[in-house]
Amino acid sequence: MSNKKVDELIKQISKGYNLPLLSPTAIRLIETISQNNTSISDIVAIIEEDPSLTVRLLRFANSPFYRITSPITTINDAILRIGLNQLRLMALSLSIKDTFPLSKYGPMDYEQFWKISLYQALFARRLAQTLGNCNPDEAFVAGLISEIGLLIFFDLFIKDKDMDIQLNLYPFEELLDFEEKRYGVNHRKIGEAALRYWRLPEAIVVCQRFNRNTDVEQLTPLAFICEIARKCADFICFKDMNWNNLYIEFDRKYKIRHEVISDIMAEVFNVVETTAQNLKIKIDRQNDIGVLAEKANSYLANINRLLTRAPEESFPSFESLKANRYHPIVSNTLQAVAHEIRNPLTILGGFARRLETIITPNSKEWDYVQQIIEETKRLESVLASMITKNS
Repeated sequence: MSNKKVDELIKQISKGYNLPLLSPTAIRLIETISQNNTSISDIVAIIEEDPSLTVRLLRFANSPFYRITSPITTINDAILRIGLNQLRLMALSLSIKDTFPLSKYGPMDYEQFWKISLYQALFARRLAQTLGNCNPDEAFVAGLISEIGLLIFFDLFIKDKDMDIQLNLYPFEELLDFEEKRYGVNHRKIGEAALRYWRLPEAIVVCQRFNRNTDVEQLTPLAFICEIARKCADFICFKDMNWNNLYIEFDRKYKIRHEVISDIMAEVFNVVETTAQNLKIKIDRQNDIGVLAEKANSYLANINRLLTRAPEESFPSFESLKANRYHPIVSNTLQAVAHEIRNPLTILGGFARRLETIITPNSKEWDYVQQIIEETKRLESVLASMITKNS
C-alpha cells in the first residue's frame, strides 16, 4: 500500500470507517458524564437500563481491584467508589471489548488477545500506583486497549481471506515489521486513529505511537508504563521469554528494581481472576503460574548444569576450577561467576516467596512455588560454600 493510500485509510478510520459500533448505553453514559451539569441520578438511570453493565459495575466496585473495606450494594455507591472519570473509561473500554468475539477466528485468537490485554491493563494500573507518575485508572484502560488496532487491522486486511498468517503479539517488533512490509501500515497507527474517533483521552491515544528507537526518557509517563506492562504481560503469556533477561532489562533500561517487579507481578496474580470475570475474559491463573514455574525451573536447571559440568566438556567444571582456586585469576573468576549466578537466584527466590503469600497452600500452584524456593535455596547454598572456600 502506498503512503498516499495509507494516509487516506488512517483518515477514514479516524472518521469511523470499519470500526465496530459501540453499545448505545455506553455512548449515552459517556456523553452524559462528559456534561458539566450531570447528576449521579442521571447516570444511575442509564446504567439501570443495562442489567449486564449493572452487574459488572457492582462486581468491579466490590473486587480486590479497589482494595475494598466494605461491600457495595447500590449503583450510586459503586459510582462514588469508582469515580465518574473511571466510570466513563470503564464503560468505553467494556463496550470496545464487547464488540469483538471471544473465540478463535482463522489466525486471530481473540481469547488469547484479551488475556494478554488484561494482564497489560493490570500491570499498567499497578505500575502507575507504584511509580505515582500518572492516573492508575487511565493506565488500566490504556493497557487494556493498547493493541486494539490489531483487531481492526485483522478485519481490514486478513479476515475471510485464504492466508497462511500467524498474528502473534510476541515478538512485538516482528509483528509490526511484518504488518508494515506487507501492508504499508502497522496496527498501532490504526489503533491511534480508532481511539481518537472513540474520543479516548489524548494521553491514552499517544501511547499508540510506538517507536523502537525512542529513548525511554522521551516517552510520556503513561506510554512508559504501557511499554513496561506489555513486556510483563508477554513474559507471563509466552513461554520463550527469558526470565533473567527481563529483569536485567527492567533494571538497566527502565531503572526499576527486580523487587518492585516481583511485588507487582504477585499482586497482579492476586486480582487477575476476579477482574477477568468482570470483563468476561477467560484466565487460568494456575496455568499461567505454571508457565512461570517452568521458566524458573528451566533456568535453575541450567545453573545446576553449569555447577556440575563434566570436566571433559568444552568448559571446565566449577569443581575443577575450585581445585586451582588459589591461583589469583581462577579465584577472581570464581568470585565473579558466582556473583552473576547469585543475582538471578536472588530474584527467583524473592519472587517465589512473594508469590507464596497470595496462593492457596497445598494447591498445584503452591507445589510449583515450593519447588522453586527449595531449588534456589540449594543452589544458593552451593554458591555460598564455593565463595567461602575461595575467600
